[in-house]
Amino acid sequence: MNFVDPKEIDIPSHGTKNRYKTILPNPLSRVYLKPKNPSDSLSTYINANYIRGYGGKEKAFIATQGPMINTVNDFWQMVWQEDSPVIVMITKLKEKNEV
Repeated sequence: MNFVDPKEIDIPSHGTKNRYKTILPNPLSRVYLKPKNPSDSLSTYINANYIRGYGGKEKAFIATQGPMINTVNDFWQMVWQEDSPVIVMITKLKEKNEV
C-alpha cells in the first residue's frame, strides 16, 4: 500500500490533478514533468511513479492514473518527455458512468 500524506507533496493545488484524493504518487519515485512555467510548481506535477524493472533496473516502467480531461496534456507531455515506447492500460475502459 502507498500511504502518502498529501502534505508530503509540497505543491499547492496538486489535488486537482489526482483522480482519487487517497491515491497519491510516492514522493521518492514520482515523475517530475519539465516545467512549462518555472514559477508554477503545479506544472511539474503528474500522479505517476517510476517502477523498477527486471534485475532492479531503475525507471524501467511508469505507473500512472488514467488521464482526466484536465490532465490529458500532462499525460502526453510525460509520454513524450520520458520517451515511452509502449502504453498499456490495465483497467476497464469505462469507470462508473464515464468513458
